[in-house]
Amino acid sequence: MDGALIGISRVDGTSVGVYSFLKYIESLMDRYDLTEEAAISFYENSLFPLKIDENYPIFVDDTGV
Repeated sequence: MDGALIGISRVDGTSVGVYSFLKYIESLMDRYDLTEEAAISFYENSLFPLKIDENYPIFVDDTGV
């Protein structure tokens, strides 16, 4: 999901990707032919629960809400 990458966070010698939530959802929609609702559901149920360590990517909530 390179198109959603907006930067890198470097803290205490660890570097992780920082992604735009909106661009990531759009990438899921395009790549897997999903609706917006299905892409958000995929993120919430498959990716978000995997936040287990400091190497997990950071997603910036850029929805404006």
